[in-house]
Amino acid sequence: MGKKVQLSRVSKKFVSVGKPTVEVFDDISIAIAAGEFVSVLGPSGSGKTTLLRIIAGLDKPTSGNVLIDGLKTKHLLSEIGMVFQAYTAFPWLTVQKNIEFGIRASKDFDEADLVKADVLMENVGLEKFKTHLPHELSGGMLQRLALARSLAVEPAILLLDEPFGALDQFTREKMQDLILSLWGKRGTTVVFVTHDIGESVYLADTVYLMSHSPGQIVGKFQVPLERPRTQKMRDSKIYTDLVSSLRHTFENV
Repeated sequence: MGKKVQLSRVSKKFVSVGKPTVEVFDDISIAIAAGEFVSVLGPSGSGKTTLLRIIAGLDKPTSGNVLIDGLKTKHLLSEIGMVFQAYTAFPWLTVQKNIEFGIRASKDFDEADLVKADVLMENVGLEKFKTHLPHELSGGMLQRLALARSLAVEPAILLLDEPFGALDQFTREKMQDLILSLWGKRGTTVVFVTHDIGESVYLADTVYLMSHSPGQIVGKFQVPLERPRTQKMRDSKIYTDLVSSLRHTFENV
């Protein structure tokens, strides 16, 4: 399987006149295969969000290279979708219009493409709320909307920045299962940032562990859990052993 995303010795510093230089992370090298689900796990301040922004082409690395399909990210921004921590939606547009927005903005837009929005609304369980405005939705619904909006443009790569962090545990588990279901149907390459150890193991094929600032990759863990996954797998020895191993490493980075 080919490498979809390659980071080679990527470093990031913030330099401001009259202020100390902030070294966010240093010497990050990651290779992600097409269709792989990768979790980036690390403590707050390790540079996880900045790393996602660099993959997305929203920030530039201070040094090192970021390639997607062997090309620099600036040439392929249309292939990348991103879901942020905060609930992001156009407040004046309905659920349906929010999901349709990216589809309509495509240079190859055809009215027939709008069926994608209907399918996604059904996939994420929002078909009964298609005429609702964002302020009329719960937190979980807003994250489902954000996910559907990102998937509507059929990105080859989906970047998720702690998207479930503000949700209660029950809703969070439902969202985890939803993203796994959608990923299984679409084969999208996913990079999922989290500081939740159990979440990283439950979702991913591979977990990269980052240290405190300046962040570095201090561990790469393969997840041998079978797919499709269910929440009951959290009771398995494979899951609990890997969570324990990650927690031990996490607490000592």
